[in-house]
Amino acid sequence: MLGFHILEALDDTEPRWGMVRLSSWSSYPDDQRTWIAHLPPLPADEAMARLEALRRSERGTASLWGTLRRRLGRARRPEVQLPERRGCREHFLSLVTTAEDFLAGRSLTDQQLVQLLRQQGVWPAEADAALDYGGMYGHWEFVEGIRRLPWQSWVCQRCGSQRVRQVPCARCGRDGCPMCLDCQQLGMIRACSRLLQRPHPLEPPKSVAVQLEFPLTAAQQNASQFLVDFLAASEQKALVWAACGAGKTETVFAAMAEVLRRGGSVLFAIPRRDVVVELQSRLKAAFPGVKQLVLYGGQPWQETAPLTAATTHQVLRYYKRFDLVVLDEVDAFPYHGSEVLRHGLERALKDDGKWIEMTATPVTWPVKQPSTTIPARYHGHPLPVPELLRWQMGPAVDKTFSVPAQLCDGLRAGQPWLVFVPKRQLCEAVAQWLRVHLGLAAGFCHSQSGQRQQLLQELHSGRLSCLVATTVLERGITVPDVQVAVLWADHAVFSDRSLTQMAGRVGRKADNPSGSVFFVAKSFSQAMKDSVAAIRYLNRRAAENGLLKEGVS
Repeated sequence: MLGFHILEALDDTEPRWGMVRLSSWSSYPDDQRTWIAHLPPLPADEAMARLEALRRSERGTASLWGTLRRRLGRARRPEVQLPERRGCREHFLSLVTTAEDFLAGRSLTDQQLVQLLRQQGVWPAEADAALDYGGMYGHWEFVEGIRRLPWQSWVCQRCGSQRVRQVPCARCGRDGCPMCLDCQQLGMIRACSRLLQRPHPLEPPKSVAVQLEFPLTAAQQNASQFLVDFLAASEQKALVWAACGAGKTETVFAAMAEVLRRGGSVLFAIPRRDVVVELQSRLKAAFPGVKQLVLYGGQPWQETAPLTAATTHQVLRYYKRFDLVVLDEVDAFPYHGSEVLRHGLERALKDDGKWIEMTATPVTWPVKQPSTTIPARYHGHPLPVPELLRWQMGPAVDKTFSVPAQLCDGLRAGQPWLVFVPKRQLCEAVAQWLRVHLGLAAGFCHSQSGQRQQLLQELHSGRLSCLVATTVLERGITVPDVQVAVLWADHAVFSDRSLTQMAGRVGRKADNPSGSVFFVAKSFSQAMKDSVAAIRYLNRRAAENGLLKEGVS
């Protein structure tokens, strides 16, 4: 059975205990230290529980061993003299340094770290010994992969999930070895494996310059200065609330540059992969000369960089690495409501680090944490306010289905339209109805349909006059002069935040700063009313702060 022994150093002034594999002893550089093997080989979770019990004890070695002997009913095990290692001591310690570099700011299983060392040409026995030695002498922390909680429950030490299943395990030989079900995409993690982690040290100060393609508006400059001042404040979290299309991303660049100048590390985390891909070019243009790392599913993760852009799922590998975490679209799926992803971001932030959240649709309103607001878009025009239309459309598209005449006139006017529906089954049916009854070139898009970018390009070029979609297109979409209609807007799937995001697709460009937004429903839900209220509030703030152009209201 593959397992770990608890060893105790006898000649230390203060006794030292650790978890090691007996197979790695011959690779240790120390040949003068005497050890006692207290227990037979154990899976990592059982060995860690015993080890923690030893560490909590304040009694001396003799008393401690006597306690163990009485509890376990075992005869004293013989003292073991570590054999002299063949080779150079400096070579072994260089392996520890290499492992430190891999682990800096990360949380990896011992299997993952051994694999990284083997890719450097390290023999497996040497890699195992380096990991054991580093843990024994405080070069990094190690914990069991899955930790037991009271009442026979378990928690994953990597992602914080309690969705753990006990399954037969070939590694430790147990019939029921706990395994995490929520972070398997990062590599299998079980209770019998160790998780090694090490905080990331601060690097030397450096020179960092920010280059923007356009000057910041007055509202953006205020927000940027607020975030720079926030770095020196006592609070750990701050929020940037910006109108859809107001350019919130650029407001955080000055704060990011300040942290990078100090030698710190910055994470720009976003829930959705497509936004991370789009952000990559913007960060390279804004921070020339700064090494950057972009992480999403399928990308290599072994490299390190002071500036990292990643999906929230990829952050689960990190441990106390970042001095500043910037989380964009904090209310977006899949981050919002996921305790696993929130746990990952909190663990990736250093104890004294700063956390900046950015959103166009705050989860709680009014906002209670330190915050700044960007209520106006760069072109100085107010946000289009949705018009509520009461209309009975029925639960599905059938012979009685129709849309209001006002919306029909708008759909025929010639501008491109985004028509949102609550269910993917309605997408194709509504698109077909628009083709047959209104003669429109209509397409449809939902989470299970392909060629999303191609459909958006056809809408942009005019080959499509209308695109029917679910909430998959509620964010990150900019089409010049696009108009928006939300059918069945009172459906439970549409929150006030998603409705506000859909309305925010309209009027984003200076050439077409206004447009039509219709919320069509049998009755006006509270979410519909709250969305309209939030948009009107931002417009009122923009007017009060003098951010709208003269003659525009």
